[in-house]
Amino acid sequence: MQHTRQDLTYVLFQYMAQRQVTIDLRWLTMIKNFTQMRSPAPNVELDQQACQWMETLPVAKRPVRLAQLYPRILNRIASCWKRRDQCHDYFSQLLFDTNRFDRKGFPLDVAQEISTLDTMRTRASLDPTMHQDGAFKF
Repeated sequence: MQHTRQDLTYVLFQYMAQRQVTIDLRWLTMIKNFTQMRSPAPNVELDQQACQWMETLPVAKRPVRLAQLYPRILNRIASCWKRRDQCHDYFSQLLFDTNRFDRKGFPLDVAQEISTLDTMRTRASLDPTMHQDGAFKF
């Protein structure tokens, strides 16, 4: 028999009520976040926009492992790339998010690719001549 997150949360709260257990507010927040977690995303492939965007990057800087392991994330990076603030927020969320307790982190090579992309995006916003005619000049 498979239980849903809501079932497990209900059982936990029933157990706590029966034993008059008090709980720290931080744990309640974590339980609430756990019950609202999304199910894993279905298999997603790179979309056309992401493929075209990757071609604008220098070959040595292309996030190949990110594309292989997390195409959904690469699709989102490609879609927000031209919007500096939105892109920066997304990179911060990927690399430094402390709001979710269930994250295991990325493999090292993927984390390095995301960090490289963040650096490239920051540099491009500081020096617009680095990204002219749709291609990066590194």
